[in-house]
Parts: sequence; structure tokens; C-alpha cells
Amino acid sequence: MGKRISQALSVALATFLISLLLSVISNTAIGYLPLALSVLLLVVIILVGIAADIVGVAVTAADESSLHAMAAHRVHGAIQAVWLVRHADRVANIANDVIGDIAGTMSGAIAASIVFAVVRLGFPVSETVLSTLVVAMSAALTVGGKAYGKGFSIRRADDIVFLVGRVMFQIERLTGLTIWQNGKNKRKERGSEKSSARRKALS
Repeated sequence: MGKRISQALSVALATFLISLLLSVISNTAIGYLPLALSVLLLVVIILVGIAADIVGVAVTAADESSLHAMAAHRVHGAIQAVWLVRHADRVANIANDVIGDIAGTMSGAIAASIVFAVVRLGFPVSETVLSTLVVAMSAALTVGGKAYGKGFSIRRADDIVFLVGRVMFQIERLTGLTIWQNGKNKRKERGSEKSSARRKALS
């Protein structure tokens, strides 16, 4: 129970800090973006939020056995996909909550910048009405996209998780980092480190 509480607090703190940083950046910089770029950026942020929600649902619905079969045949990305399914609660938390909340914060800031850009261009429209319409449209696209994405992610859960696993494999191959390393491997590493430390102490 204590471990879960500490993980929840860590996620909450990370979300707070990231959202705070992005809010500061958006308040100081996004308001000066051109109108077309602001609209494009808003669409991209909404799509990122929808994609994260799709991944979060897919990892909870994927069939681990089919991914094990691919991992047994050494298919690139299959081991990473199995790791995602085994840590579905953590992955879904990050994808749905952390990334989703950050995307929501960013989309709200960008929507405000769009209103600011339109008013600055001198269009004869009420700022209050325009702000309401832009925010409502952003919310409608986000909710509608996530509603469609949930059904799609459940139907194609294995394919989506495997695709994310392939992306993780490519990142690991390019950077040399091991994202998917499980607790068993980590325990082995810690055990070997302790053994080597004992050997050094006895020598």
C-alpha cells in the first residue's frame, strides 16, 4: 500500500511540475505565435492526447500470450510489448493521466493564444464568444477522438502495443538505453553488484 501511495504521489508531483513548466512557457511564448501555427499546434496537441489515451487503453486490453509467441521468435519489439502489458497499470497511468492532463493544459493555453491572435488581427468578433467557441471545439475534438480511439484500441490492442514496443526497441537501439528492463533482471544486477562488492571486501 505504501509503495502505491508513493508512486501516486510521484506521478502527481511530476504532473504538477511538468504542467507548471508548460504553463509558464505557453503564457510567455505561445501568445506570440502566428494564427495558422497556433491552430496547427492545437491540432497536434489534441492528437497527442488522443494517441496517448489509445495506448493507455490498449495495454490494459492486449493479450500477453500472443506477444509472448512473437517474443519467443525474437521479433523486434515483442519483449518491450510484453513489458508494457505486464506494467499496464503504470503505463496507462502515465498515458491517460499524465500525458492526457498535460495535453489538456497545453490545448487550453493554445486555444487562448488563438483567441488572442484573432483579436489582435482586428476581426469583428467578441472575445468572450470566440474564446467559448474555440475551447468548446477543442474539447469536442478531444472527447470525440478519445471516444472513437477507445473502441479502436480495444479491437486492435495487440497491434497497438506491439507498435509501441517496436518504437521502444528502436529508441533502445539508437540510444543504448534499456526502457523495458524488468524487476527480475534488476534484482539479478543488484545481486551481482552485491556479490562483486563482497568479493572486493574480502580481497
